[in-house]
Amino acid sequence: MQTKRAGRCRLNGSSTRFTWVGRSLAAATGVVLAGALIAPASVALSSDGEGNHKCNPSRKISAEVDSPTEFRVTNDRRGDAFLNDGRTPGVWVDLDVVPGTPSCVIDSAVGYSEGPSVLHLTLLAKGGVAYEAECAVTGTPFSASNLAAACGDGFTPVPGTPVP
Repeated sequence: MQTKRAGRCRLNGSSTRFTWVGRSLAAATGVVLAGALIAPASVALSSDGEGNHKCNPSRKISAEVDSPTEFRVTNDRRGDAFLNDGRTPGVWVDLDVVPGTPSCVIDSAVGYSEGPSVLHLTLLAKGGVAYEAECAVTGTPFSASNLAAACGDGFTPVPGTPVP
């Protein structure tokens, strides 16, 4: 009769003993990987020595409904802004494709007006300057390939910003 001993496992008919060091290393690696996955994005993006990706705004989203289509605009912690056209669920278009898009967007808003159908995008940059763009809404959903053309002149600074 064969008995199993603690710290041993059968591998291809032979007995292999795992050492305390091997187990500890595996556990430590798991803890480090878990910490990297759980760490907030602001920790991961906060410094690269060159000042890039140090924007760290809070995440926000704005929505406007033009029955039955909903348009959404949001920004991430890197300060990039994105547009979602409800006609293409789950697709977020990076607004960097539109000329004049500011860097380090800390807030965003979207509006819609009819006759003609125009989507109004407003982005607030970290320095306090607001930028706006007007994009013509057609029967074709917005995508990275057609958004710049739909937005004409692109983003332009709003006069009188930043507000003192």
